[in-house]
Amino acid sequence: MLCWYWKSPAARITEHHCHWHSELLLLTRGTYEYEVKKSKYAAHTGDCVLYTPRLAHSEENPPEDPPEFYHIKFVWSHIPRKLPLQVHDRDGRLKLFVSWLHDRYWSDMQFSYEYCCGCLAAILGEFMRLSTNPEPNLVKATHAFVLKHISQPITLSQMAENVHLNKYYFVRLYKSLTGISPMQEVRRIRVAHARNLIMTSSMPLKAIAAEVGFSSESALSHAMRKYDHINPMQLRSKKTRKGEK
Repeated sequence: MLCWYWKSPAARITEHHCHWHSELLLLTRGTYEYEVKKSKYAAHTGDCVLYTPRLAHSEENPPEDPPEFYHIKFVWSHIPRKLPLQVHDRDGRLKLFVSWLHDRYWSDMQFSYEYCCGCLAAILGEFMRLSTNPEPNLVKATHAFVLKHISQPITLSQMAENVHLNKYYFVRLYKSLTGISPMQEVRRIRVAHARNLIMTSSMPLKAIAAEVGFSSESALSHAMRKYDHINPMQLRSKKTRKGEK
């Protein structure tokens, strides 16, 4: 198993090739373009691409938007063959599991094969869960818009305009598909990304709040208590205690 974080150069093209192992890429920034069986695809922030063994593919970076992604190479004899090429990490769980694997892989702590296999099993399990319950295009487009502008104020009108709908119809349609309103979704995504940053970085809480679009640390704390039933300081304390073990 190999795991690393890759910041791709602006100009990069690879011809068709394949591997004997599987590869998983989780996009954190930019656009990743690839071709499989003469069909072209593009992955964006929050998308996860899975290449199974001997699947021929080519890759290309758009020079104006080069990608950054976690990259895992692994061998798993029982991986299902009929999986989609790409899913969207709508709940942020894939990023959390992948970052745990990456951080442990490159940490100074003693390498644990069992721990890494457990993380990989969780990653593939979440990938399969997302593949069996794909997002409607409207929901996927809205998530991508929120992720792209997560550090900025986001209005209902902006989200509706992004999918070319009247905002009142957009609200009704979105709620019928997801069970929550678009603005609730915005807050849920902000909280999920704040949670990831608290657990995987040493950024100050005030900086995390600004990074995910909250006006203040107290606004972040209020939202996390509502959605996660824990405040940021408690979550960071849990991370610290876990690291000391």
